[in-house]
Amino acid sequence: MYSTNSDNAVVIFNEIYEKYYNKILRYFSKDFGTEDSEDLTQQTFMQLWAWIPSSYAIKNPKALIYRIAKNVKLDRFRKNAQTLEELLPEEFDVRDNENYYEVIECKMLVDKLSPKEQNLLLLSLQGYNSNEISKSLGITPSATRTRLQKIRKKLNELYNNDD
Repeated sequence: MYSTNSDNAVVIFNEIYEKYYNKILRYFSKDFGTEDSEDLTQQTFMQLWAWIPSSYAIKNPKALIYRIAKNVKLDRFRKNAQTLEELLPEEFDVRDNENYYEVIECKMLVDKLSPKEQNLLLLSLQGYNSNEISKSLGITPSATRTRLQKIRKKLNELYNNDD
């Protein structure tokens, strides 16, 4: 356990940096290119640096740095993400994008999904495969495929019941 105060914050940061920099870089390189991986790794350690002085103690530095890295990765996915509104007409086969009522109906159906379901659907609609989605959400690829199948079934049932 690391006890933090202003005197040893630099020492703690340096120890965590030395031990985990390459591991965090590899963590990001699974999903991003070299340049992006380096940027995200730097961002992770900048967030660690900002967090250390406000902390009383760091019990598990590995868990902390990986939690920060996971949040940084999810933030990047969100930043790059298109909105559901931009993707939904394609998913629901709306042939005429000017058909206002069909687009609104699709949006209303998606609003009936939970936030987790909406996020999973959004990642899928953006073209991420089940392996990529599972890495970003911390679930297995099989669970990802199963959840997506249930979401699509739920949307089809909602769509058919609203007619």
